[in-house]
Amino acid sequence: MKKTIKKVVVAGGGLMGAGISLMFPEYGIETVLYSVAEKDFDKAGKVIDKSLAALAENGRLTRQIADEIKEKIQFTVDKKCFENADLVIEAIPEIMDLKKNFYEEVSELVPEDTILTSNTSAISVNQLSKFVKFPERFCGTHFLNPPHIIPLVEITKGDKTDQTVCETLYTLFKDMGKEPVLLKKDVKGFLSN
Repeated sequence: MKKTIKKVVVAGGGLMGAGISLMFPEYGIETVLYSVAEKDFDKAGKVIDKSLAALAENGRLTRQIADEIKEKIQFTVDKKCFENADLVIEAIPEIMDLKKNFYEEVSELVPEDTILTSNTSAISVNQLSKFVKFPERFCGTHFLNPPHIIPLVEITKGDKTDQTVCETLYTLFKDMGKEPVLLKKDVKGFLSN
């Protein structure tokens, strides 16, 4: 059965994390941007402000909606944000030890049916799934930069990924106006690379 996504936590306060977090509030999804350091939110906030201003200037959003989106993104360093997440999108640096530690910890904090994904553009989804408790709920969601503008999202199914996880994400992204592409297996470089 497909899961309803009401709350998403985007982990990683860099360029991609900030851009990914922009996409969800417009669709009524509670959105949290998590980082390990408060200082990351200065840069993330500037990325979000600049991106929303550009969307408003180009008529994609009204200034009022852009302001509402910014207000709805919660910034936190508190790991309690994971405890009731429906979807976690990891967008931390492409360093295997960081990702390993992240998944080992976060997959213990989230409910058992929380979907966990990685925005990795280079690391094997199957490799990352080894660090996830219940890897059936894990897959890749590779967004292209800037993620709030470029419609393509690569959903990469790992060897252990449950098909309903991919279907849930495909429907979610399609409903958000994205163009999801399902990769039925983990291949080096995925599709876009």
